[in-house]
Amino acid sequence: MYMPMPREFFENGVVKISCEEKYDKICPSPYYNYDYAAARRKMSKWELIDTRGKLGLIDTRGKWGLIDPRGNELTKFIYDDISIHTNLEGFIKVMINGKWGIINKEGKQITEIKYNCIRSGFKDGFAEISIEGGVGLIDTTGKEITKRAYHSISHFVNGFAPVELNNKWGFIDKNGNEITDIKYDKVCNFSNGFALVMMDFSWSFINTEGKNEWRKTFSNAFSFKDGYAVVQTYIGIDVNGNFVPSNIKDLK
Repeated sequence: MYMPMPREFFENGVVKISCEEKYDKICPSPYYNYDYAAARRKMSKWELIDTRGKLGLIDTRGKWGLIDPRGNELTKFIYDDISIHTNLEGFIKVMINGKWGIINKEGKQITEIKYNCIRSGFKDGFAEISIEGGVGLIDTTGKEITKRAYHSISHFVNGFAPVELNNKWGFIDKNGNEITDIKYDKVCNFSNGFALVMMDFSWSFINTEGKNEWRKTFSNAFSFKDGYAVVQTYIGIDVNGNFVPSNIKDLK
């Protein structure tokens, strides 16, 4: 996963650190001005001292940890893998025994190391995690905000994120609350306070409370922009040849 680089260099070959012969790989972060790096201990056994000064019998052969540009170790070398090549807004993914979690640049654990996958970096304060039954979201404090698992979660736009479950779509807010039932065939992001949604081949607009307050449907429509939306309605005729608005289901 990582490209090996000379032990004596850090920060893209600009700042030297005194690694001696401790590490066999050093991988500087491509983010945040290279102020930390992931390092892997050589294949030899090391004892660790915890915060109480007690000797531990942790086998650190081939384990990963974090170091700063002066060579100070920011974490214990206990991780099977560290992913520093993902932009997590200042956070780092770590793996132990096949499970992933998140720590910060100072080495503090933010989440439990329990996830099968952390699928993406943080965006607007949220990261997608793999949980039982699907995916969910955590915030930068490590709190799981989603109330249940979904099959798919899109990014937040204007405060709301589309979520998909069993091929049906709805929306959640940034507290993880569903503002609609998960019932739509297609949805578009919120714009100007409304989201375009499709159900039974007809389009309509819902507000930020999930309500279709106009009670109107359209054969085709585009999202609001600058206060206006382009829509197309179904037109039928009566027995006298007069044009009348009609729902698609009435025309079948």
